[in-house]
Amino acid sequence: MSKAERDRSEQGAKDTEGAPADGPPLPRLGTCRALTQYGRPCQKPAQPGKSVCWSHDESNAEQRRRNARAGGVAAHSPATLEIGELKDELKALARDVKEGKVTPAIGTVLNQICNTIIRAVEQERKVRETEEFEERLAALEGRGNGSSARAAA
Repeated sequence: MSKAERDRSEQGAKDTEGAPADGPPLPRLGTCRALTQYGRPCQKPAQPGKSVCWSHDESNAEQRRRNARAGGVAAHSPATLEIGELKDELKALARDVKEGKVTPAIGTVLNQICNTIIRAVEQERKVRETEEFEERLAALEGRGNGSSARAAA
């Protein structure tokens, strides 16, 4: 478990007094009680008088579908979440170095490792985008003036 996860867990324990010992901690009062599509507790505030946020309220399902059609890629994709977790780790690392809990030398090495991970995530994104563009280009070439073989001739 990372330091950021421990910190969130400890904070959650403070915010969920009376939570069951054998189950997951209850969300903070006023926080949505639903899980995100990635299985994590939703962090959005619950609507007044309800236990869920606007996004998880079933009465908003049709509006959510319309918004999803109009929108693009989810802002909370696994890659985005991974970057967010790395940012949390780096913030915690900076705080630990500042407070003397981690030596600057160790902090520097950990920062370099995080930067390497960030570059790898970025490279994965670029490869995925390139593959998507190639597929779209092949489809467009196939539609225009018959087959792409005729266009090349």
